[in-house]
Amino acid sequence: MVAPHVPHPDLVVADYNLPNGMNGIQVVARLRETVHQELPVIILTGDISTDTLREIARHGCAHLHKPVKLQKLTGLIRHLLSERKPAATSQPRPSSEVGNGGEGPVIFVVDDDKAVRQSMNDLLRENGRTVEVYASAEAFLDAYRPGAPRDACWSMPSRPA
Repeated sequence: MVAPHVPHPDLVVADYNLPNGMNGIQVVARLRETVHQELPVIILTGDISTDTLREIARHGCAHLHKPVKLQKLTGLIRHLLSERKPAATSQPRPSSEVGNGGEGPVIFVVDDDKAVRQSMNDLLRENGRTVEVYASAEAFLDAYRPGAPRDACWSMPSRPA
């Protein structure tokens, strides 16, 4: 089990199609396995194929079609965060380990499109959210280091695209 002081994402927003052959569902599966808990996830996609939508649903992820509307995104984020199980949030994180001083959830955005990442970052921050963005699944997954303090295990949204 992951130590209680190790920060966990409160919500992940990921593109379905990511570079290097990985997709948002694979990122989520690996992250959930690492943190040993379910996490609320929003998968963004322009793909409306039945197979893709079934895969998203099968993994318990919410999805939004691109282009994403601000009202839909923020409403879904509020809804998913309000549904968090108490067990998933019962272990408080020290305020020094959270990017916003311990106030509220951290949202992770993984998307290979620099403009989308920047727009999501700006949009969510304007709505009072703490956000970290990653250009690839690998960058996001490489940033997580169980057992390490937050400043040593997460890279902030300054990665080049």
